Amino acid sequence: MEGVSSEAASLAGHLKLGKLIYLYDDNRVTLSAGTDITFTEDRARRFEAYGWHISRSRTATISRQSTRRCGWLARKRSVPP
Repeated sequence: MEGVSSEAASLAGHLKLGKLIYLYDDNRVTLSAGTDITFTEDRARRFEAYGWHISRSRTATISRQSTRRCGWLARKRSVPP
């Protein structure tokens, strides 16, 4: 994740902007190899440290169920999702 997006996510957590949903696709692949050789941080823990609620998906595709869940989370949360 580029620095500017990380800073924006941190600011959203600080301001407790509760109607934001951030979808992070971690397919563990880069242009040259797997991410395990270049990327070792735990992104979910980083967002938890920002004050966000973390929800993990079991599938790699965005389905209708995922879309409905995002809508439910946006209506439900008063702190960053």
